[in-house]
Amino acid sequence: MRNRFRFAVALLSLVTLTTVSCAAAVQYRGGHHPLVRGRVVFVGGYYYDPFFGPYPWWQPAAYPQAYFPVFDERAQVRVLVTPNKAAVYVDGFYAGVVDDFDGFLQWLPLPPGGHEVVFYMNGYRTNRQMVHLHPASRLNIRLTMERLEPGEASERPRIAPMVPPPPLGTFKSPSTPDR
Repeated sequence: MRNRFRFAVALLSLVTLTTVSCAAAVQYRGGHHPLVRGRVVFVGGYYYDPFFGPYPWWQPAAYPQAYFPVFDERAQVRVLVTPNKAAVYVDGFYAGVVDDFDGFLQWLPLPPGGHEVVFYMNGYRTNRQMVHLHPASRLNIRLTMERLEPGEASERPRIAPMVPPPPLGTFKSPSTPDR
């Protein structure tokens, strides 16, 4: 009887784990990671956390010196803007909507230095903010966007140019399974 109980518990655990991982894979293919609320933020070119070493599918020839992890010195920006469906652009790159960066644990991580943060929504006056961030600092941006008069158009935000491809001979296609 005891062995049957252990077998039943093991089987139930395996079925639960399989179901959860399949559901997570389906959600992740849709663009949202199951453990992260909101969207994945891409500020700048290719997103990769440098703590884990060189970009995973570039050849070692692209890195002439040894690579050591860089500890996170990004600044955290909380965006408290009304309306919360306005788009947020950082240095010409789309970062998400205000609602993604206005909660208790929802911060917009940015590298230290100067940045242009633009808030855009049709029917509202586009707002530009220049911010200078210190390493590992936190900043709250509070703003109420102004509604436009009938007949006025919202100014479109500046969009950054496309990111250039990696140097010749350094790119190796990522190994992803076929769908």
